[in-house]
Amino acid sequence: MNPSFTLNFAVSNVICAVVFGHRFSIEDENFHHLLEAIEKMFKASDSVATNVS
Repeated sequence: MNPSFTLNFAVSNVICAVVFGHRFSIEDENFHHLLEAIEKMFKASDSVATNVS
């Protein structure tokens, strides 16, 4: 497993626990898909910002 994904999962899970009052299991496929979508969004916005600069 990618160590950065594990760290992102842990941090995101803490944020969800604070905001929503719910923590997700490491096996929760929906949460994995959500994190993958967020990662793609950040990568896309980073590449757009780099091209604009």
